Amino acid sequence: MNRYYLALASSFLLTLAESNAFGGGLSDLRPHQDKNIDKPTVKQEKAAQWKHPDIPRGQALIYIVRPSRYSGSANTYRISINGTPIADLKTGFYFTHFIQPGVIRISAMTRANILNFGLSLAMMGKPAMELNTSKGEIHFIEVGVDFAGGPSLQVVDASTGESFLLKAKRTETFEEAGIKPAPENSTNDGKPKTGHGGVPYLRH
Repeated sequence: MNRYYLALASSFLLTLAESNAFGGGLSDLRPHQDKNIDKPTVKQEKAAQWKHPDIPRGQALIYIVRPSRYSGSANTYRISINGTPIADLKTGFYFTHFIQPGVIRISAMTRANILNFGLSLAMMGKPAMELNTSKGEIHFIEVGVDFAGGPSLQVVDASTGESFLLKAKRTETFEEAGIKPAPENSTNDGKPKTGHGGVPYLRH
């Protein structure tokens, strides 16, 4: 009987040795993992989940997003397109805007509050940029914060823009809210609002 078990064990060890000699063995029973294949990052996985709204025929879609940051968080920025105020953005919010294709002008300014009045507000920039759009395109504009606490504007790629959107909340545009603010640097009668020497006041 002992000879039977000894022969059986010898046969098993011989089979195992032959398998290892040809690169096999017990390791072949484990799931194969290719270490050379890069796994998608969390950022890429989340961005892939973003669903864009349907773009009206013949128009382009613009996302304007202000990522959540502590710097400048006390300030609200008013965003205008082609001189028309579109929405006020607080930190951590975004809005969407459909527009006819062509070159458009996007600008931003700081709304006044009890923390930034006077010289502090006057030092904050009022950046503007031009964007060339075509029908069916999707663009992403990041609203940042400059050194003085005012707004900054820059175009970002789709992956970066979508990652911002996933962490932000959507805010209504003035049109969606039924509000009709006056154009940039003007009073309600449409005339430029100026101070001494004809210098335009900052409109808030």
